[in-house]
Formats: sequence, structure tokens, C-alpha cells
Amino acid sequence: MNRNNYDVKQWKISEQELKGGRLIAGYMGIVMMLAGMITLLPLFILIFYPEEAGQACCFVIPGVCSTLAGYLLSLMLLGSTNFFVHLLLIRGRFKAVFFHCETRLTIFLLALFVPVLAVLLFMGMYGGISESFRIALFQAVSALTTAGFQTVDSFADWTPPMIFLMIVLMLIGGGTGSTAGGLKIYRVYVMLKEIWWNLAQSIYPNRVVFTEQINRGGKKENVTDKEKNQINAFVFFYLLIFAIGTFIFCCFGYSVQDSMFEFASALSTVGLSVGITAYDASPVIHWTASAGMLLGRLEIYVVFIAATRMAADGREFFLQHKKAKERKL
Repeated sequence: MNRNNYDVKQWKISEQELKGGRLIAGYMGIVMMLAGMITLLPLFILIFYPEEAGQACCFVIPGVCSTLAGYLLSLMLLGSTNFFVHLLLIRGRFKAVFFHCETRLTIFLLALFVPVLAVLLFMGMYGGISESFRIALFQAVSALTTAGFQTVDSFADWTPPMIFLMIVLMLIGGGTGSTAGGLKIYRVYVMLKEIWWNLAQSIYPNRVVFTEQINRGGKKENVTDKEKNQINAFVFFYLLIFAIGTFIFCCFGYSVQDSMFEFASALSTVGLSVGITAYDASPVIHWTASAGMLLGRLEIYVVFIAATRMAADGREFFLQHKKAKERKL
């Protein structure tokens, strides 16, 4: 009797655990639904836009962008959003989502870059302001979320200011804990806040006390010196690898502009291209881009930590093997 009571008590599920299970199940349902919609996208294009099917398969869809723009934009933004923010959305905490640091910086970046890019496109390539704005919005979101969708035939015709804006967006990337690559919005936000905190401390007298806090999911949280140092070190290594990859591309005769664009796309795992990493490119170009994609996807530190751990384990194994040989002798 006591054993049965113990079993019932052991398997009893609390209301909070049941609620958490429902949230996870609901979120997984949304993810599966979005995945299904993405899977059905080529079929939709094939049925309703057969003349654009060849371009759509390569994610170059200028003919159908006006119809599918909202759908694709929502998918790109959801994919680059922190999964924690997704959970807040499911719970209906919209205020917390809006005031979350990554959400606000994403809105600010798009509000800043999209109009500038639209004006540059209008002045340099396209005659209509609506078309320029549509292309600017779609490509800016594609670069920032590292989704890699392309609605223009080629970026090789874009002017240096346009390419520069795209490079910056690709390097920044999406949110932490998301499917996006890049430096991540959170790290950039902390670095910008750190600049502001240093300026404020220099301007105001010493008796003024500053609290270095940021908004995470509607809650104010402190940013420790250890966290700031880790972010600064990560950004330094990231930009160092970006510079090395750009230099290697330049060694094969490509311009600095095209090399920066191509390797930024590889390092942030975006997929946009000016044509450098073509099938007939040098194997060194392919290996450099592959290394950049691997390091960018695994967040650099993971690769360094794994390499260091493997080296340490290998050294320890070698020393133990050497000692074992000496004992036998």
C-alpha cells in the first residue's frame, strides 16, 4: 500500500510542469507549422508562378517578391529571434517582447538602414521609390537575419555604399539563441551600451552612481565585468577572422569591397554572394569560405575550446603512454 502511494506521488505532475509542457508543445507545433510552410513554398511557386521556378529554387525570386514578401519577412524575423522571446510571445507578454534589448536594437537598425539603402537604390539603380524601398527592406532583413534570400539578380552591380551597409548588417547578425549567425544583436547592444556608460561616467561627476543594466525579457539585469570582457574578446576574434579571410580573398585578385562582402556572408552563414565563391573558384577560396562558415556557425569559442581540449588530452595521453613505456623498461 505504501509502495503504491509512493509511486502515485512520484509520478504526480504539478500544474506548473503541465503548463510548461503545454508551452513547449505549442511552440514545437508552431515551429513544425513554419517548417511545413517553408517546405511547401517551392510547390506554391511552381503552381502559381511556374516562370519563376528556376530562380526561386536558388532563393532569387524577383518576380514573386511582391506576393511573398510579407510571408518571407515574417519567417526571416522569427528565425532570427531569440527562442526566449518566442516563449514570451506565446505567453502573450508583448510588452516584455517590445522592451527586450534585442528587439529594440533590431527595430532601430532596420529603421536606420532601410531608408538609407532605399534612397541609395533609388538614386543609383531603380526609378521608383516603392520598388527601391521594397528591395531595401527585403535585402536588409535578409542580411540582418542571415537568412540569405535574394531578390536582386546580382550584388555585383551595387555601389560601394550599398555593399558597405549590407556588410555591416551581415556582421551584426540576428539574436542569441536563434538560428541566425553573425556577432549577434545582444553582443552589439551590450557594446553600444558600454560606450554610453563610459561616456556618461566621463561627463558626470564621480558622486553620480550608474547602474549598468539592460532589459532582458522585460526585466532589468546587471551586466557584469566578466560578461563585458567575454563579449569584447569574442568581437575582437570575430573581426580578426573576418580580416584574415578578407585578406586571403584579396590575394586572388578580388577587390576589398567584394572580398569583405563575400567573407562576411560566409562567416555569418548568410549565403548572399557577389560571385567569388563560384564553382570554378580556387580551392583556397572554397576552403577559406568553408572555414569561415564553420567558425561562424560554431561561435568561434567552441572551436577554440575543442581544439585546446583535444590538444591537452592528446598531450596527457602521450605523457601517460611515455610513462608506461618507461615502467616496462
